[in-house]
Amino acid sequence: MYLALTLVLGILIGSLIPSLYGRFRHREGRPGRAMHERNGHRDSKRDWLTHAIVRIVKPDSAQMKDIRPLTAEAAASIGELEQTSNERMSSIMDSLKLKLKPILTDEQNQRLEDFSKKARQRWRGRDGRRN
Repeated sequence: MYLALTLVLGILIGSLIPSLYGRFRHREGRPGRAMHERNGHRDSKRDWLTHAIVRIVKPDSAQMKDIRPLTAEAAASIGELEQTSNERMSSIMDSLKLKLKPILTDEQNQRLEDFSKKARQRWRGRDGRRN
């Protein structure tokens, strides 16, 4: 039973590490983050995608007119996918916590709940839009 619990907690922690690493990179101002600070304001993901494509392909002004709507459309699709994925992940994690509840002690359940609350607060604070 403890082996199964260890496995489940390992999977839970392992699934959160990439998210935490991404936040660390974001805070440190390293490349690869979804939002960029520029001129005192945050660019939207659409703008970030456009900037990345422009930086890579170096288009002329005529090409830019065609590139902007394409990157806006792609960014919107990515945003929808991200939202759906986040909602599904949240549902899975809530289900896992319900299944773990009878297995864990009161203290362990409280630690897991505290961890979940902190993780959700950090996630919401990342761009101010998360549920």
